[in-house]
Amino acid sequence: MQRILVIDDEPDFRETVQKVLGRGGYEALTAEDGVAGLHLAQSHRPDLILTDVQMADCGGFEVLTRLRELPETSGIPVILMTGHREDQVLRLGMDSGADDFLFKPFTPSALLSAVEVRLRKNKAVREQAERTRDRMVAILEATTDLVGILDLRTGSVLYLNRAGRTMLGLASEHDGVGLRFEEFHPEAALSEIRKVGIPTALRDGSWSGETMIRRGDGSELTVSQVILAHRATDGSVDYLSTILRDITERKRVEEALRRSEERFRLITENATELIAIVDAQCRRLYNNPAYERVLGYQRDELQSTHSLEQVHPEDREIVLGAARDSMATGRSHAIEYRMRHKDETWRTLESHGAVIRNPSGAVDGILIVARDITERKRAEQDRVLMELQLRQAQKLESIGQLAAGIAHEINTPTQYIGDNTHFLQESTGGLFALLKAHERLADAVTRGESTKEPLRELQDLREQIDSDYLLEEIPRAIQQSIEGVERVSRIVGAMKDFSHPGTAEKTPMDLNRAIDSTITVARNEWKYVAEVVRDYDPELPAVPCLPGEFHQVILNLLVNAAHAIAQVNGTDGNRKGRITVSTRRRDDRVEIRIEDTGCGIPEAIRNRVFEPFFTTKPLGKGTGQGLAIARSAIVDKHGGELDFESGTGGGTTFIVRLPLGADIPNPENNIT
Repeated sequence: MQRILVIDDEPDFRETVQKVLGRGGYEALTAEDGVAGLHLAQSHRPDLILTDVQMADCGGFEVLTRLRELPETSGIPVILMTGHREDQVLRLGMDSGADDFLFKPFTPSALLSAVEVRLRKNKAVREQAERTRDRMVAILEATTDLVGILDLRTGSVLYLNRAGRTMLGLASEHDGVGLRFEEFHPEAALSEIRKVGIPTALRDGSWSGETMIRRGDGSELTVSQVILAHRATDGSVDYLSTILRDITERKRVEEALRRSEERFRLITENATELIAIVDAQCRRLYNNPAYERVLGYQRDELQSTHSLEQVHPEDREIVLGAARDSMATGRSHAIEYRMRHKDETWRTLESHGAVIRNPSGAVDGILIVARDITERKRAEQDRVLMELQLRQAQKLESIGQLAAGIAHEINTPTQYIGDNTHFLQESTGGLFALLKAHERLADAVTRGESTKEPLRELQDLREQIDSDYLLEEIPRAIQQSIEGVERVSRIVGAMKDFSHPGTAEKTPMDLNRAIDSTITVARNEWKYVAEVVRDYDPELPAVPCLPGEFHQVILNLLVNAAHAIAQVNGTDGNRKGRITVSTRRRDDRVEIRIEDTGCGIPEAIRNRVFEPFFTTKPLGKGTGQGLAIARSAIVDKHGGELDFESGTGGGTTFIVRLPLGADIPNPENNIT
């Protein structure tokens, strides 16, 4: 039952309000004046206080002011009861901290409504405060630093978070409550905190420094500590809080780093990599003996020389650019460049650079670690040449495979264009004769001669050439011929797009058009086994691509889809599958999906589909290079992705993702 305190110097009014509140389900306490009301408020802590404004001794405004000053009553909601509605009275009440007003006289229902509303609001405020407190406690419990609250007078711990209990080796939350400040500090550290830390915090509000703490098992940790002084409303220090971070490991690492400096020279002197330190102007400060083995120079021949002197002139900007970038951003990335051997030959190196900074943050130098990759580069060039040969072989294979189909696709419209042309040639003779007969009839009418013979001749000729049939069929033949020419034009245009010569640099491509061209060129591969559904994004931006490589990838995927559908449907011409080709933009990439209703890819071989020379097709049906080359073209040459989704017996979707961003280097450009 919620408790309400009523303060009023009129006995009848107090009794009436008490009865109304009792009928409303509340416990009502009454006080005959403000002083008595303040005592009851402190001793019974009511949920709500109703106080009259005008009382002979200690009026409502004074009661309200004193309630707000006392910590134990400052949060109790107060409703002022008054018969005055003047703005001055209301303003004074609000300034004193009133939560609401009841204007006399008021009805029992108005009283109960005001009480209910205020208690409900106060409950919501309390719940919000509790949630806020719980959240703050949760945050303190989750932090990795020790957080403690200390009683300034006794020096005992009022609160210690989970990290603090762990740091001090305490078993439970209760072990930390009542723990004295001195107990977890060694004497020397405690003396420093007493002399400097706490006085500074009391004077300036905070103190920070490095010190030691003692754990429950007697071991000691090095910590960085902050002490904060928290003041009451009157300006006096109410309590202290402290935050400690365990820096024992950091100190150990710092010591280890100091020792590692002694080992650095021993490691570098025996390393197989080339290790050098240069200053901000790229002058060498140190070279390890690996330079003698890899480049043939003695250490004293390189000492204090400029590091670019041995770098190939064409590669110097690469080295300088990497150095500038490292000094500006602190990032390190691998670069390749050529350096001159003492015998005047060139060695290819791969190196990383790391900026060395002094405590002020200024660049002291750059550490360079390089390795000789000359032989690896030669092997890579041999591999790229072999890959190019394989790509060319597959392209020739594709051209041969498509040639018959393309010829058939062109031959069909060419056939009915020729047939219609012959029909038009034969029909024009009769039409010309009919035109001449019309001219003779017109001449007879003009001269006033008999039209009987010209009319009979005209009628006989119309029946002879069947003019109604010609008038119906000639426009149809012309339209069919136009459609045939357009079809041949589309096929030739698609062949032109598909056979785009290879370029060393990427060019912006309309992928929808490029895919359409490949679908048209490969039509003879899929038209007997599948329908092709196009689902293009009309807003698709141009994408930087190598046209020849891209066309080859789409062709390989379309042919694979047609073969997979044929494997399911066999030679049954009445059953056709479906190949769905869609394009979409996905953030900074373009996604192409080629989905078929074919046989799917068995789970046992899904991790091998991109392996070179791996194929499940019968002998003579494929080389096993299509998907391997497609993946290399998309991943290595375009910086994209080629993946697939497949269910056994449930079709396959190949997914091509290409970046819309800046162009990436083409590996073939590095062939020398």
